Amino acid sequence: MRINKIKHFFRFPSKEYTMRISKKYLLILTISVFISMFFMKNLQPSLPLGIYMKIFSRNYKKGDIVIINLDRKYHKYFNRKGVIKYVMKKITADYNDTVSVNNNHIYVNNQDYGRIENLSIPVPDLKIKKGCFFVLSTQPGSFDSRYFGQVCEKDIKYKAIPFITF
Repeated sequence: MRINKIKHFFRFPSKEYTMRISKKYLLILTISVFISMFFMKNLQPSLPLGIYMKIFSRNYKKGDIVIINLDRKYHKYFNRKGVIKYVMKKITADYNDTVSVNNNHIYVNNQDYGRIENLSIPVPDLKIKKGCFFVLSTQPGSFDSRYFGQVCEKDIKYKAIPFITF
């Protein structure tokens, strides 16, 4: 009797049960892939926290939220765990704007965007080329163009619009 209980405990699941569970996991996997293709979460305080929809566009302007691919040399400043693939920031300046630094603060058209912390990174070129942008935040500690410089259209992967913000 005891041997039958042990056999019953270690039996293989039925084929129907296996198929039903496999279909559920396949559906979950398919939905996850779909969501990751068209949506991105933002957990950084430089923009409202939430889920953003990725838009495939090549028409960028000031005020747009963009998803950019930064050079790997900057990952040690914001991506210590290696889990962030892209960075989401708002375009604040283009080639028509004046970017300046005064008393370790960065300004766009005389509007203060905050302090430049000493990260042992040289201050980038403040002259923005045509087809490039500065992405800045007023959030203290934001890792943005004040450290890595201008972002050109070739480095922008997607435009993003808020889907759900918290």
